[in-house]
Amino acid sequence: MSVTASQTRDETGDARLIGFRAAFREVVCSPTFQFLAASAAAFLVLFARCPVNLLLPSFYAEDSHWTSLIFTHGFWSAVWLAKKDYFVFGNVGNLWLGLKFVEFFRGGNLLDIPFAHATVAMLFAATVVSLPFLLLRDIVQPSSRLLLWLMLCLIPLGTSEAEVLGKPMNIGYLFLFLGLQTAIFRVLAARSWWHFLLSDLCLALCIATNPLCLLLLPVAFCGELARIWRKRAAPPLPALFGLVLVTAVSLMVLWRMVSFEKVEISPGSVVPPLTFRMAVQIGVARNILHPVVWPLFSHLTTSISLVLLGLLVGAVFRFGRRTTLRWYAVCGSLLGATSCALVFLRPGLREFSLSYASTLPDRYYYGHNMIACLLFVLLLQDGASRLKPSLARLVPWAASVAVVLAFCLCGSYLGISPQQIESVRDATFVERVEDALLRHDFVNAHGAPRPEGAFLRVSTPITNRPAYLPRASLESSKR
Repeated sequence: MSVTASQTRDETGDARLIGFRAAFREVVCSPTFQFLAASAAAFLVLFARCPVNLLLPSFYAEDSHWTSLIFTHGFWSAVWLAKKDYFVFGNVGNLWLGLKFVEFFRGGNLLDIPFAHATVAMLFAATVVSLPFLLLRDIVQPSSRLLLWLMLCLIPLGTSEAEVLGKPMNIGYLFLFLGLQTAIFRVLAARSWWHFLLSDLCLALCIATNPLCLLLLPVAFCGELARIWRKRAAPPLPALFGLVLVTAVSLMVLWRMVSFEKVEISPGSVVPPLTFRMAVQIGVARNILHPVVWPLFSHLTTSISLVLLGLLVGAVFRFGRRTTLRWYAVCGSLLGATSCALVFLRPGLREFSLSYASTLPDRYYYGHNMIACLLFVLLLQDGASRLKPSLARLVPWAASVAVVLAFCLCGSYLGISPQQIESVRDATFVERVEDALLRHDFVNAHGAPRPEGAFLRVSTPITNRPAYLPRASLESSKR
């Protein structure tokens, strides 16, 4: 009897252990858990790359002006007034969330606004680079998802890390990659009405933040458009609602872009004439090839860049699988369109493209390089599928190790670099507020000096637009 009872207890314990292991494995392998774990890890990586924006937070450029608009005119007016030629809904929304973070988690202490803005912006970036674990599962294999995540987290930004990571004014470049992921998910994986609803809301948000996301409309709504054209039938109600919503937002964005009166370049500004070499450097080397060739970027030339582009296109046709060819076409079309936009619509980039010695200004290429990373990962994945299974499984892992080694050994900086310190060299935000209070620099909601004004005018670096912050809240904030 005792032996039988002991065996029964052992079998029960083994069954419980097996059940626990199965449940644990199910949780770890779930897309939601992988996404949340990747987002937390990505935040730590981004913080390690650029800790200065959290340890020495400060207002920067348009962040101060857009925050002031939220305080003085309200959120929706800030969205309308922030830019004259297009909307920056996502940027202003990020700043608004930062203010709510201060309100709920920092006791309303407005001196913590820059810290809150940097935290929310870095959390958003960590979320975007981790979304492939949720949204791209149908085209990116598990081991390749880790490689893609590493490439996205470690995209080189040169000396511009402090201007990009943790700065709400520059998160708009991420929305193109977010929109692409959403469009792919909508086409391949959306099944229920709330999938369509969330996807369409996200696409509308992306279009209202980055007008280049208009290029994603044919990708996202190809199914609905084909149904309407072939069957002369309306799509399902959730898809129809999304189509109407995204169309309305798109028309509003197009109207804003068309009605904008272009401001001529000031007479004192000198823009170099566009040359073929500049176009290749901006549109090919920096916009497409840089995520892979960046350790050797300074050694590139126009000829080498064109040869590498040709090899890339040839590799896609040679190794690309039939199931992923359309996504190569989508990524390639987006990169081509963004290259044309940078070459012809960003004349200011030309003065930085006189040689391959510099990659400035890196922020303009941030989101585009993420699309290039996806293209390279898909190509590597398809190429590895032609190898023996044992070797094919090793290729993504070897590439992941190579990405980390390249980042650590080829000049990228972890910690607070001298360039990051340079971005806050003048004074911290708290010092600027204290200086403004000593000078009694009070203004009204329109920025006019008033001794009894309800707002304090605080100077900010890299812009001639100061921040207008609530006077009473600042005076009562802890120092």
